[in-house]
Amino acid sequence: MKKNVLKSVSLRLFAAFLAVLLMGGAMGIASAVTGRGGFSTAVLAAEDTYPLNKGSGIASAGATGPEASVAVQFNVTAAFKSVSLTMNSSGTDKTATMKLYKWDQNVIDSVKGTAVAEKEFSNWSKDDEIVLETSQDAGEYVIELKFKDETSKKAKLSIKCTKQKRSGVAVYENYYNITTAVSPVGSIVLAAAGDDPFKSASANKNYPYHQAPPDYEYPADSAVV
Repeated sequence: MKKNVLKSVSLRLFAAFLAVLLMGGAMGIASAVTGRGGFSTAVLAAEDTYPLNKGSGIASAGATGPEASVAVQFNVTAAFKSVSLTMNSSGTDKTATMKLYKWDQNVIDSVKGTAVAEKEFSNWSKDDEIVLETSQDAGEYVIELKFKDETSKKAKLSIKCTKQKRSGVAVYENYYNITTAVSPVGSIVLAAAGDDPFKSASANKNYPYHQAPPDYEYPADSAVV
């Protein structure tokens, strides 16, 4: 009788000991996967790719004709190795350029400077992502799309956007800012994983507005009074 009781107790103790070992192993595995506090380290890890756009609802930004210009201003706190935009119109038999400039007080002066990176692309389709690979330090930049030649005639150069502003990003159609309405569908790839790199974009300073013509002076003998 005593032997049976002792045997039963021993088996129970062994089972309890085994359960503790198994639980400890499971917790160790879970800890390796999730990290402290039960949060996934994959979720908390810094990212290297961030979208230029925010929100939902599809919109577009574009311009028509040989001098058409679509530009995006962005300001980042980290070095990056590529930036992309998504086309909202096709470009059959068309050629365009994508150029990256450092920000210089306003969008017009910026694109008059020397491009720090550029690429040429042709025969694109709607929804094509155009990627410009580069190696740039943190700072403020403008990326501009333009038709390369006059063969574009009345063709439209257009990028896809979403209907919400993203802090640190501004969109321009022929150098007029429409950032209050949209943000461009695209992304920026950082040189190294890090936090969201965008900070407030600078306002345009000393913007070279078109000057109105001087007041017309009627001849002395004019019938207009």
